[in-house]
Amino acid sequence: MKNARHKTLRLQNLEIEDETGAKRAILTASQVCGTKLAFLDSHEVERINIGLLPSGAGAIELFDVNGRIRMTASVGADGCPTVTLFDARQANRLSLHVSTCNTVSIAMKDRRQRLRSLSGVDSEDSAFASIHDSDGMSRVLLNVGPDGEPAISLQDKVGHPNAIISRLMLVKSKQQGPETG
Repeated sequence: MKNARHKTLRLQNLEIEDETGAKRAILTASQVCGTKLAFLDSHEVERINIGLLPSGAGAIELFDVNGRIRMTASVGADGCPTVTLFDARQANRLSLHVSTCNTVSIAMKDRRQRLRSLSGVDSEDSAFASIHDSDGMSRVLLNVGPDGEPAISLQDKVGHPNAIISRLMLVKSKQQGPETG
């Protein structure tokens, strides 16, 4: 064959350097870890990772100048997307998620990574918000149903309602019984 050429280059690892010899990108592939493309800054600190896991989940990770993870955007093998933001200590502080049943939620955590606030819209188009104490226990629940009817529930430290307020009924506590309005 005249001028036969190979058109395929097969590798498991590829490193790209800049003109100074600093690694600037790394492409790796394995059956165990999946495929990953990492972009490095001029100090060879990973700043962006793009990956595909063997499960089929894909993710993009963004890092600060010190190599600490600050944000991820992923789509799980189940097709559900999630965006997560991290503080300077790499603690997960905020997540945005769409579940398989089309519930959209935003979760906010404190510095100890305990859930403090969860809000969203469920698969039946009810809007909800839950405010949690420093132990992560839900204490205030707000809900507006698809018909526009609001409800508020105040809960004790173990999650039992102390008061429920809705258009139809106000319950002050279990001991006092309901008041209708």
